[in-house]
Amino acid sequence: FFFAYSREVLMSRQVVRVHFIDKSCKAFSIDQSTTAATLRDMVVDRIGLKEDACFALFEKKDEWERCLEPDEKPADLQLQWEKEKAERKKSESEPLFVFKKKIFLKDDDREMEDPIAKDLIFKQALHSVISSEY
Repeated sequence: FFFAYSREVLMSRQVVRVHFIDKSCKAFSIDQSTTAATLRDMVVDRIGLKEDACFALFEKKDEWERCLEPDEKPADLQLQWEKEKAERKKSESEPLFVFKKKIFLKDDDREMEDPIAKDLIFKQALHSVISSEY
């Protein structure tokens, strides 16, 4: 019984890649019940981010992106992307998950004390200026 259950659980897991502004990415193992909030927390833990309050996961498709709701299921989104793959034009890029700062607040001094947060914010600000996304 235990072996059959463990095998079923392992088979239902899938890999999701979370991208960062600097074009790097990290892979995570999730299942159908994993929420965007849980995946976000997994990213925060993996990269060692201490001041994470204003960071979020985004779905990026070509020229638009949106912040994922905490209860959304990344596995469901990946399944939807697979279904849309045939309809996607070759010029369109693959959809992906991006981890970045969601809100810039005036009093974000604590983030500047966290070297990981500071690095992510710098890269995001640089990317935004270069690509005229401000």
